[in-house]
Amino acid sequence: MNFKYFFIIVVFLQAALTWLKAGIVTTHPEHENHELVIAKDESVVFEITPDSGDVITALIVTPSGPETTGTGSPLTATFQAGTEGQVYTCTLTVTHTDGDETCTAGKDFIYKVYVPVITLVNVDNLDTKSTYVKYEDTLDSIVSVKGSGDVQLKATVLPDAQKVKSLLSWTGATVDQNDKTKAKKSRTTSERADVSVSLTGHPDIKRDAKLWIAWVTLSFDNTGPKPDDSSVAPPTFGASSGARNGCLIQGTITPSGLGDKSEGFGVKYDLRRTIQAMTWYRADGLLASWIPGAYIAPGTNDDTGNNDEDLTPENDHIYVMDKPGWDSSPAVNSQQVTKMNAKEFCEIKIGTSDWVKASDDFLWQSQIWVEKVNNVFQRKSGKPNEIAPGSTTIENSSYP
Repeated sequence: MNFKYFFIIVVFLQAALTWLKAGIVTTHPEHENHELVIAKDESVVFEITPDSGDVITALIVTPSGPETTGTGSPLTATFQAGTEGQVYTCTLTVTHTDGDETCTAGKDFIYKVYVPVITLVNVDNLDTKSTYVKYEDTLDSIVSVKGSGDVQLKATVLPDAQKVKSLLSWTGATVDQNDKTKAKKSRTTSERADVSVSLTGHPDIKRDAKLWIAWVTLSFDNTGPKPDDSSVAPPTFGASSGARNGCLIQGTITPSGLGDKSEGFGVKYDLRRTIQAMTWYRADGLLASWIPGAYIAPGTNDDTGNNDEDLTPENDHIYVMDKPGWDSSPAVNSQQVTKMNAKEFCEIKIGTSDWVKASDDFLWQSQIWVEKVNNVFQRKSGKPNEIAPGSTTIENSSYP
């Protein structure tokens, strides 16, 4: 028996023409390998129009159905997308008459219909410097620390089929052409970046992510007053009172807004300090010699606790104060001198990750020179008394 008829597939209100003849199928180029991608709220309409001499009596789509029968021209049957993230196999069965014979053809005519969903934008396993920090219904968040290289991203799409993955498209990140589930974003600049991955031709099938490339910028204050968003401050600022100097160092977290989200993201901060220092004493008496105290070598840890720090971000700020010097000088000394170089820096811990340096080194120095006048210690005139950014020369010497 010979027969021929037209077969039309309508997807998204557009028709794609397919010919069937003697059980041989040639598909429209759009439907190469009989594969279609649709959204969960879309459907595929299969439509068949008989050629002259043929009468179509039924067109059946399995699994959707229902069976469409009759002698109308054309006949249609619809596949309605169901659960997203699935792949459905549609078998098309056509029953027709050619003269007095009734035949069933096209049972081997099968379409795979993909109903995809993008469930996650995560950090690729190759990226050890970035951390997925929070899941929201339609938004993923990732925190990394500014530095060399890229944030490596990985999208999860269901069903896990090459037909679907080949249609992925990224905005805000550079796609890996060899694997379109992957993309990268430079982490050389501290910024908040919006990234989205979607399906070509289906803009509503997408997943959004927000990248936070973190950094902390340190600044120095030796004049005061204490900022309203700091819970710590030295007793006095500067280098003019008693035998102690005082300063407050502010850390400004970027990008803006990360500080307020830090607790929810599981991001912690620590302001750390190493020092180099030396102290000298001079006893009473005109002929008394200088006596060197203990020398503290460069790089010695000076961060023994957090009582002098405010590490809970407010207005994207964190703080640490210092008050180098003494509360009182030994009564037997006529003069006392101390010099200190400090290196301040910030580290960040994201979730369960290791602590990571997230600032440049900030150098500052403190010098105190006091003398006894009328049995009261005061700053010695003409000698260095300061606390300021930068560094000073400190030697392990016998006198200052």
